[in-house]
Amino acid sequence: MAIFNRKKKTGSFDALQLISNLNTFYTPFGTNISKSDVVKICIDRVASQCAKLKPRYIKTENDKTVTEKKGRLSFLLKYKPNEIMTPYDFIYKTITLLLLNDNAFVYQKFDKDSGELKGIYPLRPITVEMIIDSSDTYYIKLRSSPSSNKFSS
Repeated sequence: MAIFNRKKKTGSFDALQLISNLNTFYTPFGTNISKSDVVKICIDRVASQCAKLKPRYIKTENDKTVTEKKGRLSFLLKYKPNEIMTPYDFIYKTITLLLLNDNAFVYQKFDKDSGELKGIYPLRPITVEMIIDSSDTYYIKLRSSPSSNKFSS
């Protein structure tokens, strides 16, 4: 047998047949979208990128000029939304809740004596109920588990 007249290899086409006969099964994650790892990763990426943004409280005038408002809300958004969260944590949590639930709620904590805004907290309610009283005033009733929202009022 010469070097250039090598014996031809007899190959099997089983691998090619396996690839062409590939039966892929997709399993649904049910009604809870947060069970999917892919969804969790996507929400984490979006929320972490949004949390890097620097929030500003602005006002647009009639002549289309935009000015940044000074005050308690502006301070809370930029530096310390509440006593247990940084602005990054607050925005990350709010965006995560928004993407998971298609809605997000933020509780505003006011000082009882002065009425000054003391903190803002993202809420994770179990149920949300819209209520209209006899004078056509709208209310939102939020119910949450005792362990989901821990802060003093």
